Amino acid sequence: MSTAKHINRAFDEQLGETSHLGVKLRDLSHASLTGSRQVLRSCDVNKAVDIIDADGEINAVSGQLINASARTISLYQPVAGDMRRLVGWIQLAVEFERLADHAKNICKRICSLTKDNQKPMFHEQLNELGDVVEQHFAMLDGAWRNRDVSALLDTWRFDNQVDDAYHGIVKLAYGPEVLQPQSALIMSLFIAKNLERIGDKISNIAEIYYYVIVGESIDFSEESYPD
Repeated sequence: MSTAKHINRAFDEQLGETSHLGVKLRDLSHASLTGSRQVLRSCDVNKAVDIIDADGEINAVSGQLINASARTISLYQPVAGDMRRLVGWIQLAVEFERLADHAKNICKRICSLTKDNQKPMFHEQLNELGDVVEQHFAMLDGAWRNRDVSALLDTWRFDNQVDDAYHGIVKLAYGPEVLQPQSALIMSLFIAKNLERIGDKISNIAEIYYYVIVGESIDFSEESYPD
């Protein structure tokens, strides 16, 4: 085998490794989000602890993806689409890890409330916000798998709906009828904020992946940027 063919084969193997790690990280982060939603609905502390403990694997895979991508760039000095793909993986690793951190934090809030024999306030509205966020991730997942640029834009724009649901909860929190303990109010608002931030991360991921595919950033002058 010639040296050039050997290098090309090794480079392709490295690209394959980063793709494998990226998909694994996406799926682990999605599982963390889905699990946190189950915890929010049921206030199941055992399930919450499982989600919190699983975050270590997500952090490890994120680090592996960043290192593998950086190593491939250093060794092979790729250009054009291959470079965008590898730089994109580094950015996506950070976003997926932070998404999972917010899901983990939801579980931590539920554990704290349960320890004090309390439940989240605005439970119905929090679950509705969670439903919107899960719909948001489902849009991202479909756009990702199909490399659908138009669907990625729709996913990026959808963050406005997440924000609207979040702001509705904030308005309730400052209503005169709120009489529950202050700790329950604060924890409930933290949960709402974690869900809202997950929506931000989903839009960020859609934006990064759009750039990887298209080679250009989203034209913000022609878009209504998610608040």
